[in-house]
Amino acid sequence: MFGLYDQLDGQARTGRSDPLRNTNSIKAEASQFKAENQENDAVTDDLAGRAYVEQFGLETLQRADNAVRANKASRYCSIRLSWFNYV
Repeated sequence: MFGLYDQLDGQARTGRSDPLRNTNSIKAEASQFKAENQENDAVTDDLAGRAYVEQFGLETLQRADNAVRANKASRYCSIRLSWFNYV
């Protein structure tokens, strides 16, 4: 799926885009990915997939929170977090 994101990003930068072709490409890559990963519950079962994504998000936010609490967040991270306070 990462190749698709690179492809769409390149089209966004150049201003060239064919929505129908992009939609068909996304559908084809998603179908191929699903066919290649039939044994993975996160791919074939909607509830398992949602739980997997939620767990990933919680772990990611927990690592960020731990870094902030330990006062080890990078300067870049603190700048980005302060930007969200203005939004």
